[in-house]
Formats: sequence, C-alpha cells, structure tokens
Amino acid sequence: MNHLCLPLLFVLLASATAQQRTSHPQESFGIGFGNTDPLGFVGGIGAESRTQFLVPRQELPAAPAQLIGIEVVALLAGTLNYQSLGITCAAADRTQLDPVFATNLGAQPTVVLPPIPRSFTFVDQVWTTIPFAQPYLHDGHSDLVIDVRKIVSPFGSSVLVGHRIGSAPERADRPRAAVTAGDFGSGSANAATAVSTSQRPLSIRLVWQQTPTLRHRSEVGATGNQFALGGQVELTVQGTPGHFFVLLAGLGWAPGQPLPGVLGELRLDAGYTFRVGMLGATSLGSHLVAIPNQPSLIGLFVTYQAATIDPATASITLTNGTDHFLNP
Repeated sequence: MNHLCLPLLFVLLASATAQQRTSHPQESFGIGFGNTDPLGFVGGIGAESRTQFLVPRQELPAAPAQLIGIEVVALLAGTLNYQSLGITCAAADRTQLDPVFATNLGAQPTVVLPPIPRSFTFVDQVWTTIPFAQPYLHDGHSDLVIDVRKIVSPFGSSVLVGHRIGSAPERADRPRAAVTAGDFGSGSANAATAVSTSQRPLSIRLVWQQTPTLRHRSEVGATGNQFALGGQVELTVQGTPGHFFVLLAGLGWAPGQPLPGVLGELRLDAGYTFRVGMLGATSLGSHLVAIPNQPSLIGLFVTYQAATIDPATASITLTNGTDHFLNP
C-alpha cells in the first residue's frame, strides 16, 4: 500500500496521532522497584509530599513543543483520591537539583495542573496518563523541572499505590529527585526545601503535542539487566503518518547544533544514519537494534536521535535524543 496516496486517511487519523511521547530513561517498565512519591501512598505513611524531577535537555524535543501530560506505571496498583494534586513545570539549566525548590523552578514556572482534589486509577503494566490543564511550552533547548505536590487523605484511601523507577542496572549518571515527604497534616506538600536530593526518580513518559519524538526500550535479560549483551533495543519514532524518518546513532552528546533549513538541533557528538523508513497509519515507525554478545562492548555509551521528513514540503524536523549504556 502506498501511504503517500492516502491523504484522506491521514486527515481522519490526525486527531488520534497528534500526541507523541518521550520516555525517561526508557519505555520498558520491567523493574520490580518503585516509589510512593510523588504520586503514591502506603497506608497512612507519606500521605503528603513535594517532589521535583529533572529531565535532561537531550531527552526533550529539539524544537519548541507543547508538553500536555505525564505518564507513570504502577508497581502497586489502585485508585487514589487526592485531597490536592498539583504539578508545575519550568525550564532549567542544571545537571542536578538544588535542595531549595524555588531555585529549581526559576522565575517563570508554569502551573500545568492546579492543586485541587483529583482522583486517578493506576494499573500495573499500563501507562497511566495525567493530563495537564495548562500546556507547558518547551523552548527546544532547556532542561525541564517537574514539581509535584500531593496530599492524600488517609481517611479516604487505604490502598497501597507506588510507581516504577529507574533501570537495571541503576544509572548513576542520571539526575536524582528532590523530595520532602511526611504524614497527613505534616505540611510536606508545601515544603520550601528538600529533605533528600538523592531519591531515584520515577520512570516516566512525557506527552507532547504535534512534534516528532523518539523513544526506546530494552527488556530485562537473563542476567537481570536491560540493554544487555546479546539482547536488543527497540527504537520507536512517532510523528505524522506518511512522513519519512531517519535514525541516527552516536557515542555521546554535543551542544545542540542548528542546521540550515532544519527545524530543531542536532545533538549527537558524531552520528551515522542506520535506518530510513516511513511512519505508518498509526504514526509509528520502529527498528530493532541487536546488541552483539561481545564483552569488550560493556560500558559503551550509545546515543540516538531521529529526523522526520514531510514528503509534501521536504521540511525536516529533528527529534529528541535517547541514550543507554551496554551492560553484561
């Protein structure tokens, strides 16, 4: 079937494919560990918290884009009734979070979810979306701070709810979360400073509006590691159906470099093209990368970025990047 000859189908699918996702640190949730903060609850303990995450700029869209939601996966599933749940986003230029929450948010944060009563049902092995009431405009080059304040009433919630974290093995290079947590009535949701800046952050997906994205995943292998020798990496490009995509790989990150006539910035230190394809009717294009079973590759740092091409206008847009180490 020639997808380029189906403009009517693409118009009909536009509303279903206008949202794209990035994954942090990756899309697989096959890790049996979790946190109750910032969104969970364990029988009266940690009913209140304020938590901040830092998402590195390399993993965010390489051109201005609207962030419209966040997704998490339950380790302990259930429905939580929040007395208050609020989320704020802000641009940043840092590699780690300061203990002072206001310092991380800077002068112009965006309240994407006002702190009011809310209810969400979290299901194991399923990404649950928390949609924003107000989009956050990402500038295409800054880091992102996500600030979550929760209050769960212990009198209305007796379930145990936690959400999956990290990767296996744990990546020490990724920024840690800043957290203050306490019991109901402790005031932790409105804390000014973090008690801890060393908590492992949740595995999340970010939901974007009408911008091409790249995400990746690798399941746990026989050694208990992801991205293990002899395993594979699944790369997924998401964008407009019928657009071409190009996948590139490198061995590190470089400062964002604008290219003439291209929307976005090239972030790979040195990249090579290894796959060209077309986004299907579901807006997705994927590619499996086999990891050689060569011990000399253990510890290798691999980076990826993609570009999409509009066949009607020949316009090119660069996506966010993704990365991983190779493990035993």
